[in-house]
This record gives sequence, structure tokens and C-alpha cells, in this order.
Amino acid sequence: MAIDPASAPPLARDTASTEGGLVTLRTPLGVDQALATVGAFFRGVVLEDNDSLEVLFTRDALALNISTGNPGGSPSATLFWTQRLRRLDYTKLAGEIVYREPEVEIYRADDAIDASPHPAIRAEALGEGDVVARVPIATARVGSDRLLGDEVVLWLRREGNRYRIYRIVEDFQLP
Repeated sequence: MAIDPASAPPLARDTASTEGGLVTLRTPLGVDQALATVGAFFRGVVLEDNDSLEVLFTRDALALNISTGNPGGSPSATLFWTQRLRRLDYTKLAGEIVYREPEVEIYRADDAIDASPHPAIRAEALGEGDVVARVPIATARVGSDRLLGDEVVLWLRREGNRYRIYRIVEDFQLP
């Protein structure tokens, strides 16, 4: 009687070559997972909940402002949003429509983009499993207070069965 112990399957990947013989592919995450991350981000902002925002960011997440060029480097997204929540009152957005989910555009690396709707959206720069969400903002200001840019672009990276934010691109200056 021959006993062949079961070996562990190879680690799951988004893509793989058949040259290795046995491969394990993971199912791509749906658009609903990207939209869930977008929704969680804006809920955290409106509730001014640093803890829920921090969970959404990767450890190396950056906040980018393409209009300034930011010669001094890009700040950590966690630090940038902590400062924003201290300086501005985002609870004023409670009850307002911040963005409309049907208007959110999702781009993947294999999407062919003829004319990018935003300078930060470059599908060729995305890694395996990454997506970009372009979120047009419906309510950027409340009264005279500008709280958000006209659009927010979130670069999302797959971690397990969800997306986390690793870049936020917005045309916004802290007052």
C-alpha cells in the first residue's frame, strides 16, 4: 500500500503561467468590493472616525495633490486625514449627498483607456489586482467651508478579500 501525503497547493495569485504545472488562481474581487471601500472611506470622513479610516489605508498609503506638484514629497494618507479631521468639521456633511455611487468610475489594469478622465488615472501603472476609483464629489463645500475637492481618486490594492487604499489623489489644500 503506497501512501502519498497530500501536499499543500501553491499560493493563490491573480495570474499565473501554466509552465509550473499546478497553479492556484484567486477569484477577482468584484466592483462591489471597490464600492464598499469607497463607501467606508466617506463614512469614516463624515463621522470623523480616524480609526475606521486608518484600517482602510495600507501602511504606505499616500495623499497626493497633483495641482501643487508637492515638491516636498507626499504625506502619509493617515497623517494627512488626521490633520484634516482636526482642522475642518466634516460632520457638516452628515445628511448631505457626498457622492453618488452610480457616478463612481472603476478602472482595472487591463482596461483600455483612450482618454483618461483624470491625470491620476493610468491603468498601465496599476499592479495585479489593483483598481482605481474616480469619485465625483456632489457636495464639496457646506456654506463657505470647502471640505473636499471636486473629485477624489482612490487607488485600491487587494488585500485578501477586500480592497485597501494606497493612494488618494485630490485637488485640495488645507486652509
